[in-house]
Amino acid sequence: MANAGSPGAIDRAMASFDKSVAVGRRAIQAAPNDQTIVLRVSSAERSYGELLHTVKRYRDALAHGQRALELAEPLWQQDPQDRPARAAFLAANSTVGISERALGETDASHLAAALPYLQR
Repeated sequence: MANAGSPGAIDRAMASFDKSVAVGRRAIQAAPNDQTIVLRVSSAERSYGELLHTVKRYRDALAHGQRALELAEPLWQQDPQDRPARAAFLAANSTVGISERALGETDASHLAAALPYLQR
């Protein structure tokens, strides 16, 4: 098995995430009220965003973080005491915030956008 440092490992990981989030979106379409599915897809979107951030693809990271947040936030708003929903909401906020902050290195408007996500 190839290790994470091998040539092409990041590309393989990104291809795997592409497939995972696509399957997840289809699963949500099939069962939109299944909280477990929604939370898992939110987690996949967030993890993909974090990988993209690591390879300095900040705009793509932001898009995946925002999708994770769009999935997690309604569940958290329904029941703020639900620990898995709260954890997903906070993790997605973090991904959006760190992506906005990274984009702020070249566009200051993103710095202001990052603050609310990083302060939650």
